[in-house]
Amino acid sequence: MSHLLITPHPTPPPPSTTKTQTNKKSVSADATGTNVAAAAYGDALYLSSDGGASFRALSGSGLPASANWGSVSISSADGGATVAAAVQGGGGLWVSRDTGASFQLVAGGGVPTAADWRSVAVSADGSKIVGVVRSGDIWRSTNGGTTMSAVGGAGGAPAPAAWRYVCSSATGQSLAAAASGGAIWVSRDSGTSWSQAGPTAPAVASWSGCALSADGLRLAATANNDNIFLSADGGTTTGGQTGGAPAATDWYSIAGSASGQKLIAGIFFGNVWVSSDAGVSWEIR
Repeated sequence: MSHLLITPHPTPPPPSTTKTQTNKKSVSADATGTNVAAAAYGDALYLSSDGGASFRALSGSGLPASANWGSVSISSADGGATVAAAVQGGGGLWVSRDTGASFQLVAGGGVPTAADWRSVAVSADGSKIVGVVRSGDIWRSTNGGTTMSAVGGAGGAPAPAAWRYVCSSATGQSLAAAASGGAIWVSRDSGTSWSQAGPTAPAVASWSGCALSADGLRLAATANNDNIFLSADGGTTTGGQTGGAPAATDWYSIAGSASGQKLIAGIFFGNVWVSSDAGVSWEIR
């Protein structure tokens, strides 16, 4: 599922009686748009079951009522969506298989429970989960978060690395992971092996986000003080954005539709740009 990191507000928002105005760091929706999960930095996890019209704070099973939530991803599985959420700066990775009714901390097998988890992505059926740890590795689960294993270093990607973002295709077969001060790495076998995206994608950049289409072919990635980079073949070849979006800009995050035709990219403390043709042309919003 595509999900979007949100730029923190430069100043605190005015006081409000509704918790929906907290500092949301990441937002993710299922394929239907009905279930929407939001991670609030320094606050709680929130879930909407009505397409974002209203939200409720999630709790239970030891889930922290307040934490530096940095990333959240939600599946579209029948009978209960899988929600995975990551805590930044010394937290853990939490997973729910019943649309947020209960959560468990992923632990055991060497999974770091007090690490700087930066990003998480869940396949459409909820069976595959991938997360990245800053100054750590890429971690993968093929059983809905019951167990996880480190796959980045073992599969050819650098570890440890300053991993910042990870994205997944609908099946979880295609993955992309972005490192700050490093490269974009792609996998076409659910994380077993990794190769560097290229050849025009920088080998060293402050990568800030990525998005994969449902079929894993269309990849879009953003870098701070750089470009939006696009690929139509899963990262084998890449090119910069065209059609009016500014280059050498502090791009903060990107998200895309299942087809990869619609893209939305945000600039740190700046504008939002949208494309309806897979990045050929862009409009400011």
